[in-house]
Amino acid sequence: MKTKKVPVTKYADLVVIVEQDRSKDYHTASNAKRLMMCVYSQLSADLWQYLVGMLQGFSEEMQIEIADDILDFTNEKIVHMTGFPSVDTVLVTCYEQIAKEKGYKLSDLQYYID
Repeated sequence: MKTKKVPVTKYADLVVIVEQDRSKDYHTASNAKRLMMCVYSQLSADLWQYLVGMLQGFSEEMQIEIADDILDFTNEKIVHMTGFPSVDTVLVTCYEQIAKEKGYKLSDLQYYID
């Protein structure tokens, strides 16, 4: 376990950052990965891998929901929100990365993340 001390704000002199790699503890659900394969050819390999990584840590059902929402956004520019702040934050991040790579703007999404 690595630790670093770095200044973060005028209110706190130092914080301790503990870096952990827990990715091996959480898998990507096979059904979610199948959905993600539907967008593989439409995105760069790096972005696709990043998006698959965003699924980890969520339940299998939520991974499928997120993957399906990414599929809809990639193919149809349809934005889905779930009502779960943690999931919606991930979705907005995914939407922004996809839009950036595809070259279109998402100024409308500011509404969802405020």
